[in-house]
Amino acid sequence: MQLHQGDGLTTSLVLWERAGRPPSPLFFLDGDHSHASVRREIDGIRASVPDPLLLLHDTFLQSSESGYNIGPRQAVKETIAAFPGRFHAVHSGLSLPGMTLVYPAAPAAA
Repeated sequence: MQLHQGDGLTTSLVLWERAGRPPSPLFFLDGDHSHASVRREIDGIRASVPDPLLLLHDTFLQSSESGYNIGPRQAVKETIAAFPGRFHAVHSGLSLPGMTLVYPAAPAAA
């Protein structure tokens, strides 16, 4: 096992490049309830990797009272809406911590 330190997005993309850009890499995103952080990571991965799998932590439904109502789950929702047909998502449930898998849609048959 090896510890990689640095910005999560930058470091993970460098590791993916060093590995020869393998297809369908899995990225784990833990944005600490931050919508901006998760959107930055999703957008950066989506722009660089054609077929990423994204496993996001803390994607439970959050109430407005929590102060986290615009968090990781909203970032996923926005990504799916912005790229219709490119991604699908599976949510693990409504309770803590909540996990979501975002995966590429199957390519259309020719």
